[in-house]
Amino acid sequence: MRVNDVFNYCTVEGFFEKDGIRPAAMTAMNAFFVVATIKDNLEDRGGAIFMRDNPRKHIGIWLGDSVWNFSNGHHKVVRDSAGTFFKKMRDAYGGHTTFLYAYRQDII
Repeated sequence: MRVNDVFNYCTVEGFFEKDGIRPAAMTAMNAFFVVATIKDNLEDRGGAIFMRDNPRKHIGIWLGDSVWNFSNGHHKVVRDSAGTFFKKMRDAYGGHTTFLYAYRQDII
């Protein structure tokens, strides 16, 4: 699966306001996707965020206070604190990195 396919399939999405801080819209959610990408990879389509297929993107699952994601360098799933995940992605993609949350509302 590609990150953009997962993100674009979600029915609820938005931008993180602060690195590593759970968005207010997600306070009642136990788990949701966290996506890191560059700003140029996103476009507004009538109020919905659309992600294009660009190699600079990464996805994790926010669960509790951690972000679970696949470490390409270690070839395994890792659990990072939210702050560590955001720092790793900024280090990898640079200053234009943006973070989004997403989930599919009709999947329980």
